[in-house]
Amino acid sequence: MGDCDLMVMVIIKFVGNQKVKRVVVLGGAFFVLGNVNPAAEANVSVTCFCPDDPKWIYGDPEAADVVFTSGANITVVGINITTQVKFTGIFLHDPVSFVAVVRPDFFKYKKGVVRVETQGICVGHTLMDQGLKNWNSSNPWTGYSPVEVAWTVNVVGVLDYIKDRLMASHLFFSMLPACHYLQRKDRTLLLHLCGLQLKTEVTTTDDRSKLHPAQIKKYSSYPGEGGARQLVSAVVQQDWRPTKLFVFGDSFAATGNNDNDFLNTPWNYPYGKTFPGKPTGRYSDGRVLTDFIAKFIGVKSPVSYKLRNKVAGDYLKYGMNFAYADTGVTNISYYYPNLTTQIDYFQRIIEGASSVYNTTDLHSSVALVTISGDDYESYIFSMEDQTPAYQLQSWKSFSTSVVNQITISLKRIHDLGVKKILVTALEPMGCRPTSTAVFSYKKCNETRNSLSRSHNLLLKQTVDKLNHQAKSSSSFIILDLYTSFMSALKHKGSTTKFKDGLKPCCAGVTPDYPYGCGTMTDIPGEETYTICESAAAAFFWDYAHPTQQGWFVVYSNLKATLKKLF
Repeated sequence: MGDCDLMVMVIIKFVGNQKVKRVVVLGGAFFVLGNVNPAAEANVSVTCFCPDDPKWIYGDPEAADVVFTSGANITVVGINITTQVKFTGIFLHDPVSFVAVVRPDFFKYKKGVVRVETQGICVGHTLMDQGLKNWNSSNPWTGYSPVEVAWTVNVVGVLDYIKDRLMASHLFFSMLPACHYLQRKDRTLLLHLCGLQLKTEVTTTDDRSKLHPAQIKKYSSYPGEGGARQLVSAVVQQDWRPTKLFVFGDSFAATGNNDNDFLNTPWNYPYGKTFPGKPTGRYSDGRVLTDFIAKFIGVKSPVSYKLRNKVAGDYLKYGMNFAYADTGVTNISYYYPNLTTQIDYFQRIIEGASSVYNTTDLHSSVALVTISGDDYESYIFSMEDQTPAYQLQSWKSFSTSVVNQITISLKRIHDLGVKKILVTALEPMGCRPTSTAVFSYKKCNETRNSLSRSHNLLLKQTVDKLNHQAKSSSSFIILDLYTSFMSALKHKGSTTKFKDGLKPCCAGVTPDYPYGCGTMTDIPGEETYTICESAAAAFFWDYAHPTQQGWFVVYSNLKATLKKLF
């Protein structure tokens, strides 16, 4: 039987007397295309038994068929699993099979009889009978014992386990200084050790925090295991790059999920007049926070959830935006889906039978969660008839409930597989035009600003706990909109100086009335709103939302925090 004789002989000799308790096979392509041709998979090995020819299923299908029908306790890890697990762009085929030996809990399995095609154009094809149909007569699968086939994999768990094992290996680190590294013209760092290859891009021109050649020299100059450990630690920490953005929240992030009708003013002119020149459902004259975050991580702004079935697959590869305007964290008086419901939509998308996102996609994605205070605005309105003392006392309780619900939502997104989550702190709500109109847009409402700061303190405490539980300092990252907004309004750290920063560019024709931008009337020629001369000179576009230029300055203030993603 060619190169698989030894493995077959070992299984036949020892399976019967139970000296071989379990065989983990790396090989096969189950319900996916092969990697030699559309039918066959090439690269396979058996844990503890190492055939000389790694292409044994394609090169020796008869032996492979003997193994799968031997009656041994066999677990198969095919390329349908291993191609989901990548480290710095490399498929970890062999390491994944080793993890299946020691941590089978990272996988979910299905059982069935597996046969290997030994003749014809499909030679080497592994085909599994899952037992879903009762056949009318016997067939080549009849009478054989089922094997266990890995069906899904916890990508994050497997990658973290492999990295932990590397970092814990004294042998690895004691030998690493003796190994060589080189920086090729394509700025790729290669570390070779006993057949193990770690790889990370090294780029000095990108404003993201990648591993700099000077850091490599620094780490490699440290003697012995300590220097090696720091070098590998730096490489491991720098291997991750996001490819998708999933967005949740409210009007600070929404890009078109709300109904497209004249009652929703962001679908009316002058919204979108700066970019793209027409309304898109964004609450601004142009781009919003979502667009700038997408630009930072290097992807296109993700498609809105409501368009998921109306666009080609290429539009979905950058992620999806589930955010709706006029909603919040709680169920308080809102028609559109709140944060919990948005995450429900997300879960259905990724767990659906036809999902375009797999676990690898989630592992290499970022989530943005915006909380702009709509819950608090509704709550304040409901408390207008109460005494100030009661309002303050009840606010604390309500704020705790809001942050608790945010915590549940953040954990849920993380548990669904998203590795990095950005969540916004509350902006200074007292500086919204809705709060400053009573002061003729001359000053902020300090009472409301203090409420924002109270919320943000609670949020920081809970995010610190979440990062501690995740054993990471940057799984959950707060985007401090409070400080970023105030810096923009006070012209700190920016060359942009906003004229009448607290006044909206687009508002109703009634003086000091912040609402009305984009409203329509049945009377021809009747004006319902006014627009400032230059939206780029205004921080606020309408009653609560920044202009595109306002968001750009806020985003610029957040860049240092965003670099924590990498």
